[in-house]
Amino acid sequence: AVLPLPAELAGPPLPVYLADAEAFLRHLQGIEAAYGRRREAGTRSRTLDLDLIAYGPLQMQTPTLTLPHPAAHLRGFVLEPLAELLPDYRLPGHRATVAELLRHLPPTHAVRRLPSDSDN
Repeated sequence: AVLPLPAELAGPPLPVYLADAEAFLRHLQGIEAAYGRRREAGTRSRTLDLDLIAYGPLQMQTPTLTLPHPAAHLRGFVLEPLAELLPDYRLPGHRATVAELLRHLPPTHAVRRLPSDSDN
């Protein structure tokens, strides 16, 4: 049996917005709203767009959230940075690693890296 850690060893409690995926999505949408994002029908240029790509091993579909993100495996701008950090990670429900998924994307999905402050 796994025993819970004593309070002094368990660390701080998780923020409420990490309690579940739907709560985390609402938190992300609150950040978007704080930066002027308005939710309108259609795909438009946005001030800020925060997507929840995956939430641990969770696979779910509700009216407001599908996990993993239904198009994450098709988007170079998702896979390339993820592959740099976790090349062997597998999106829930996918057999291929993110590095493998990235290798199979057509060249039209190439990502252009912007210079960072450390590049100067």
